[in-house]
Amino acid sequence: MQKIKIGGMIQYPELSLFRLYLASGQSYSSAALLHALGNANINVQVIIQGTGENDRDLFAFCIDHDDHDKTIQAIESLQFDHNCNLLGIEANVASLGVYGPDFRLHAGLAGEILKTLAGAAIHILAISTSLSTFTVILPAKQLTIAVTAIEELFELP
Repeated sequence: MQKIKIGGMIQYPELSLFRLYLASGQSYSSAALLHALGNANINVQVIIQGTGENDRDLFAFCIDHDDHDKTIQAIESLQFDHNCNLLGIEANVASLGVYGPDFRLHAGLAGEILKTLAGAAIHILAISTSLSTFTVILPAKQLTIAVTAIEELFELP
């Protein structure tokens, strides 16, 4: 099989993954969360938002591990006004993004990436995409194995 050309990979190894619920369907709660994190000078590396139980907004996001305590404080500041409920924190995670100049034009790449990572026994904690990048969140201890698997699938510049 011919390798698929990509633009490269982006890796961030020392992250923490936060999962929480916010008040349902109220965009001001999402804005409040991101505003509180920004005011605390916390950079969100990856964010995923959807609807969870009881139509509450489910958030999963990664921050630098060093911002762990500040992030908890920012979340706690939202608990009363935005019905914020912290579901869990997973430390020692990493993000691995695969990008390419025309990534969005190639059907099936996400499936190929996940199939390759599953074949390497990588535990995927979250998935995020953009027009040009497919990103997975995984245990940091598996990052090197995941990178090797992706290098076998794709042709890097």
